[in-house]
Amino acid sequence: VNTWSPLDDCDASNGTLCLLPASTPAHRDSASPAARPCSLEACEARHAVPMCLRPGDVCVFSSYVFHTSRPNRSPSPRWHVRM
Repeated sequence: VNTWSPLDDCDASNGTLCLLPASTPAHRDSASPAARPCSLEACEARHAVPMCLRPGDVCVFSSYVFHTSRPNRSPSPRWHVRM
């Protein structure tokens, strides 16, 4: 189990955490092409769900769920705590 909690407002503009909800234990090895139904970039573009969270919110997700974040292109910092 993973937890992710922002210390600043997070949304798509500052590269928040994104989850790919169709991930399964069979897809655990992301380095294997057979583990991905499409390229990582295509999967992100089609299926990624940005976790738009406020300070103090907590996102809890399985370690089997693919997750990523895009670069922070905003002028504001994006601090978070994860466990």
